[in-house]
Amino acid sequence: MEKECTLISAVLDGVSTSQIQTTLALLKTENCTVPFIARYRKEATGNLNETQIRDIEKLFDEIQETEKRRSFILDTLAKLDGVLTADLKKSILSAKTATELEDPQDQELRTARKECLFLSAMIDRTGYPGYDETEDW
Repeated sequence: MEKECTLISAVLDGVSTSQIQTTLALLKTENCTVPFIARYRKEATGNLNETQIRDIEKLFDEIQETEKRRSFILDTLAKLDGVLTADLKKSILSAKTATELEDPQDQELRTARKECLFLSAMIDRTGYPGYDETEDW
């Protein structure tokens, strides 16, 4: 849980890892509700408000889901012969969000699509670049 707390602390300004650890312990271990923690456990959390507590809970859940999905994807690809290349594994391990995790090459595909759309728009506006109607093929 130390890794998750560090990641959450990097996202939330002014919230320490010890506050995050305490808040997560109250939420996950003791099953306390957010309003209860905000009102009656202020001394334990360092006076975090409901919004900060909800942000901690949301980020922690997102990190947990991303890690589960990463593990599932790696396990599945490892079972298939020759599919899990070193580059693919590296990109899966370096993905920070679920969106990045689902398709590591998606960014490359989006870039290629944008370039194709740009070229298509240029052709529509100006005709085919370099095409001379007077030339014979």
